[in-house]
Amino acid sequence: MTLASGLPVLDLLYIFASKIASGGVMVQSLTSTKEAAAVKKIRVPAAVRSQLTSFFARNGYVRFQNPERIQEGSEYKKGDEVRLIARSRKELATMRSLLLQAGFKPGKPFSKARQYAQPLYGREAVARFLDLIGYIVVENN
Repeated sequence: MTLASGLPVLDLLYIFASKIASGGVMVQSLTSTKEAAAVKKIRVPAAVRSQLTSFFARNGYVRFQNPERIQEGSEYKKGDEVRLIARSRKELATMRSLLLQAGFKPGKPFSKARQYAQPLYGREAVARFLDLIGYIVVENN
């Protein structure tokens, strides 16, 4: 799989890059990886993109599946995910609303260290989210 930049999503290292400041970004909203026919285009407003970028830059992070732990018959099943961290329930509700406006399907939030974590699951969703907020994925050699 590659991002809009054409770079492969394999062993990953993230480098921040600037995006076009005006207008929205076109993204694909996939209901699941197996439902490629259910793709629709969503124009994400610049304000939504900006707020999601702020939340991620403040204390969000990405968890990747460890390719070394994936073996036949292994119990390791953790996939890729973005986690946005909210300081309050109100902020969590804002995050969820922004993710929905951007065409994502947010996972079930959970509390962690007196804060709330809002996950966004799936390799495609992670790649789309990082592309939306202006992060470029490059191979780590």
